[in-house]
Amino acid sequence: RPSANILVGAAAVEDDDSFRVRLLVLLDSSRFDSLVGIVIFCSMICMVFETNTKAACTGQEDCRAEWLTGANSMFQVLFSIECAVRIFAYRWNFFLSRWNVFDMLLVILGFVDLIISEISSSGNVLRSFRIARLLRVSRVLSFFPEMYLMLRGFVGTFKTMFWGMVMIAGFLFVWSVLTVEVIGPIEGIDYGTNDWCQESFTSVQMCMLMFFQTVFAVDSWGACATPIIKVEWWSVIIFGGALVTMQLGLTNLLLSVIMERASQ
Repeated sequence: RPSANILVGAAAVEDDDSFRVRLLVLLDSSRFDSLVGIVIFCSMICMVFETNTKAACTGQEDCRAEWLTGANSMFQVLFSIECAVRIFAYRWNFFLSRWNVFDMLLVILGFVDLIISEISSSGNVLRSFRIARLLRVSRVLSFFPEMYLMLRGFVGTFKTMFWGMVMIAGFLFVWSVLTVEVIGPIEGIDYGTNDWCQESFTSVQMCMLMFFQTVFAVDSWGACATPIIKVEWWSVIIFGGALVTMQLGLTNLLLSVIMERASQ
């Protein structure tokens, strides 16, 4: 946001508008930020009730409670007033801040959501606009320097996380091809009632899913590996190699790189 201290001086020099100066001081105060944060928190609580109500009556066109509709309208009015006051106080400087522009876009999306909810009952369209309202939570981050710093660090690691996912996919692909080639032809393995393990070694795609589930999600690693190792002891080289390289090696390497990027 534009600094109110700077804008206050500019406003006093330009037109000596004392009312606007008082608004600038108010908008830049921690009390006002706390008040806006409380309103956002209350709107999120209403969104929880709205989501639960919608989930409980799946299949019906519109089963929202009337009080939720009224609450959403009230919050939309409050956010609209706040945006209008900021535009009045900051004038053109309002658009110099990405947070202010972001707030204005959220207000516009809120009006679009209210209008569409009145003229249409299309679940997919309404769901998209309601999910967009979750972005308002990010406004709270701008009020607290520590949270904003953590957010900047998290956003700064997006590129690293993307290439990390590419590397994970590469490791999964290599180990899955090797496993399907070597483990797939083995017969006489008793998986009990676990049909998923039998299916996991029939294709590279299913094997990649199995490794992701067992190695990265740490979900029942021995369910598929142990029956095979009991029959063919040497298969521990494949399963153990995949576990060590991907879980102990790759994930810790990615974690260290992500932490380094976040600290920059």
